[in-house]
Amino acid sequence: MDTHKNTISLDIDYGNGFRKQITDLRPQPALGKTGLDVFDVLNAASDIAPGLSYEFSSHGSDRVGNDIGALKSVDDVSAPGRKWRCRAGDFSGTELRRFTPVNTFTGTGVPAVKPGDHVSLELVEG
Repeated sequence: MDTHKNTISLDIDYGNGFRKQITDLRPQPALGKTGLDVFDVLNAASDIAPGLSYEFSSHGSDRVGNDIGALKSVDDVSAPGRKWRCRAGDFSGTELRRFTPVNTFTGTGVPAVKPGDHVSLELVEG
């Protein structure tokens, strides 16, 4: 049985030659929503030793209640003039929408993921 079909992997490129790869993640959807998004993956990675930390900076919300913003840091790594780009499925971008419990719709900009997917974060010029 191929366990990778039932799990999600996360690859992080810190932009300085250092990379971190976390495989076999089994994230659970946040309370109040169906389906998985990139934040569920980051939260699952945070729960595994040695873990992962991230900071999301919101600058507003969309019409359906998702927070709009960007990853400010990953594992306390950030750099002036650079942004964290996320790739998940068909999504690639530095601006993310994060599900909020009042929202029952995962809309454009909320990177949806499913078992078997690969998520990547990369610190890029911004």
